[in-house]
Amino acid sequence: MSQESKKYKIIENVLQKINSMSIALPDDETKRNNQLLQIVKRAVQKLRSKSVLFDNLYQDISYVSSFYDGLKIGSPNEYDLDCNLRFPKVVGAMIEESDKPGYVHVVLRNLEALQKNETEGAKYPNLDKLLDGNFLSTKKIRSWIESLIDTVFHGNLKMDVNIDGTACSVKIEIIKSGPALTIKLEGVHNLKNFELKIDFVPCFIFPHDQWPKNGYRQNISQNKKTFFVVPKSPNDFDVHNWRLSFQEQERELLHNYKNMKSCIRLIKKIRDRHDHNIASYFIKTVFMWELEKFDKNFWEQSLSFVFMIMLRKYGEYIKRRNIPNYWHEGHNLIEDLSEETAFCITNKIRNIADHIDRICSTNAGFYDIVKYFLKPNEYDLENFKQEVSVSKKLLKRLESEKNLSYEDSVTLSSEEIPPSDVARLESLCLHLASEQEKIVCLLERLGEDLERKKKEDERQRNELMDRIELLDEKIDRLMGKKEL
Repeated sequence: MSQESKKYKIIENVLQKINSMSIALPDDETKRNNQLLQIVKRAVQKLRSKSVLFDNLYQDISYVSSFYDGLKIGSPNEYDLDCNLRFPKVVGAMIEESDKPGYVHVVLRNLEALQKNETEGAKYPNLDKLLDGNFLSTKKIRSWIESLIDTVFHGNLKMDVNIDGTACSVKIEIIKSGPALTIKLEGVHNLKNFELKIDFVPCFIFPHDQWPKNGYRQNISQNKKTFFVVPKSPNDFDVHNWRLSFQEQERELLHNYKNMKSCIRLIKKIRDRHDHNIASYFIKTVFMWELEKFDKNFWEQSLSFVFMIMLRKYGEYIKRRNIPNYWHEGHNLIEDLSEETAFCITNKIRNIADHIDRICSTNAGFYDIVKYFLKPNEYDLENFKQEVSVSKKLLKRLESEKNLSYEDSVTLSSEEIPPSDVARLESLCLHLASEQEKIVCLLERLGEDLERKKKEDERQRNELMDRIELLDEKIDRLMGKKEL
């Protein structure tokens, strides 16, 4: 174990506890949620019986999102289910690269061949209704799926479900937004209220021979050959651009790295604690890039060491305002992040990392780091201290190692500061660092308030100028009439 790795040993148990709190869900609730998800799978079977086109396009359901990747923080009450569809070979479906990295067009080159073949054509009625010319329309696909879901539930917003032999009344609400259709399930089971939100996303599967080329990373998996397109466009007016998805390759890429997923969860906790507007996928992308720079042994080291290295790495990406798309390096995922926001997030990350470094250097105040991950209503510090102990033996050993290191590097003199004064000085430095951090946070908030005020002043000024312009026009009209 390196000296730097040993340095962070003092916070290992604290981080392990925070990580375990981030993913905790009782077994009975996990089982309940899995059974509730069957409502959607049953709905899919009904979809197949009601639509010949859907039945023949349908392949399977994929469980995706951070929960299934092992990256979810908090209680898993949000799930993503991809409804995977595939075109018949005869229509000549292909992707056409877009001028927007990360997006493609889906083109059916030979729909006429399908329509001329009576047997195959009967399996895919009205497929042409989902197209704009030869281009598959994101808007039409979403509308089609929404209409099918409506026919399945046909206004029935309640359903009785058997969970472990107990009848449970489930309220169902259909929410339409973005590329997903969200099915919200609410009810009570074992005297506990539950709410699940399930995003149902139609996706189309494409084979490996259509893997995008210009600027795109080649397939890194030997086992996962296909990829997906999702009806997510850059804006609401663009109905021809489909977002590429390499979710199966990503899941395989992130598999079997000991402390990597725990680190991702901890950084997401910091993000949520401080309301940083950085998507989970962007944080995951940082780690995918860093996998190329560290060998597997790095991720096998202590959670505390790996976390501190990756926290600073993450801060560097935000500082540069550039998290390149892992699959297309020319696409910056955070290109819309403002300079002011990036500055505030970078400062916060640096202050947190610096404060933890000082704590680990003095072996004191290690419980103070909890506030960076958990909101006040998420923990009680005294209870946390009782549940997470740092052994006196470890503290004594760390203190001994620190003293030995100090004696090796410093020539002692007769005027040496007494050890008790050194301890007091270290404690004072830690206190001052904490106060400095509070001041920095205050300055960050003031900066955000000033930015909001600046935008509001600009809005009011624009409104005033518009009114003046209207008034000028009225005066001109009145003067014109007077001259007449």
